[in-house]
Amino acid sequence: MANLCFQDSVSLFVTMVVIILLLSHVTLSATSTYSRPDKFYVNCGSDSNVTYGNQTFVGDMISGDNSVSFTREGTEVINQSGSSPAPEIYRTARIFRRPSHYKFQLNSVGLHFLRLHFSAGSSRTELSTARFTVSATYGSNHPLRSFSLQNFNETPRVEEFHRRKSLTTSRGRNSLLLTSSTGRLKR
Repeated sequence: MANLCFQDSVSLFVTMVVIILLLSHVTLSATSTYSRPDKFYVNCGSDSNVTYGNQTFVGDMISGDNSVSFTREGTEVINQSGSSPAPEIYRTARIFRRPSHYKFQLNSVGLHFLRLHFSAGSSRTELSTARFTVSATYGSNHPLRSFSLQNFNETPRVEEFHRRKSLTTSRGRNSLLLTSSTGRLKR
């Protein structure tokens, strides 16, 4: 009887080890083969590219492949290139004075991640009291989140969103709409 229990325990242990090894193999192979289908790294308010974290961020004023565009009217560029100790990617910014958007050419169906970095810096514009709404447009307007920079001492503030694009949603250019709650930022 004791031998039977021992055999059952060994059998159960071997089965668990095999399952764990199989799961880790499936997980490793799934993560190692994944490649983000659409990648946009935008250096807002800049006419030059910047490499940061092994990624090249293309200046939004020189997006030559036309995969990214934005509302140019009512915008202001802040450039602190010579005076800021911040990493180069955070030395330029684009301020929208009215509801504005960035448009991206999304070619793939599936889950898309969006990471926005907001940095108040030492600009003339008072960003600490501004409240933003970020919406994604795939045929219709879908608010993702409203937030503010008030009581936020660390810079940059990073907001992450995800959005699923299906076959039934509009093809081609999709918009990211940025709106301040007052319709414009205070100066």
